[in-house]
Amino acid sequence: MGLDPLWIGVWSATAAWLSQSRSEALRRWASVVGLAGVPWWFHAAWSQGDWKLLAVSMLYLGAWLRGAWLHWLAQRPGAVDAGLGTIQITPGR
Repeated sequence: MGLDPLWIGVWSATAAWLSQSRSEALRRWASVVGLAGVPWWFHAAWSQGDWKLLAVSMLYLGAWLRGAWLHWLAQRPGAVDAGLGTIQITPGR
């Protein structure tokens, strides 16, 4: 079994703790910390041959990816423009 339960506990508990923070700056880090723990979930499921745990791991992966999308990648309504634009490559130039 190894250190999987330790790292799963550390990453998952920290992500849950951050997700309940009153600070938006800390709450947005919950998905990053949660995603850091996902490989340990997958390793535990794979090494034990526990397909139910693998299915639950996929659900957690989806939840943490959604959080990463909402807090880090998607533009927030009413957010001040950071001055970063997209690169547009025009064909034929």
